[in-house]
Amino acid sequence: MVQPDVAACGGISEALNIAAMATAYGVECYPHQWGSSIYLAATLHLMSAIPTAVPRLAKVPALLELDRAPNIFREQLTDLAPAPTMAVPNGPGLGINVDLDMLNHYSLR
Repeated sequence: MVQPDVAACGGISEALNIAAMATAYGVECYPHQWGSSIYLAATLHLMSAIPTAVPRLAKVPALLELDRAPNIFREQLTDLAPAPTMAVPNGPGLGINVDLDMLNHYSLR
């Protein structure tokens, strides 16, 4: 199994390259995600595009390890609410709305 991390491997495109190589060798790919809701949105988009490594009649539901420890950057920074089952956001960009006041409050100046 491989676990590309969108924030650590070079973004969604590079994570898709990693997933494609894993698929070519029959290796399952389950992304790693730990952090803000912006990062979570990017990971959900990645997960929706990963091919199935082992041919099946139907793709197995995607699995994602989701940290549930309190984290204001995952719970309050955007309108994406972590849940046991999640849909891929479908608005422009990553499909989320960022709370700019919170972002400004915590930014380094």
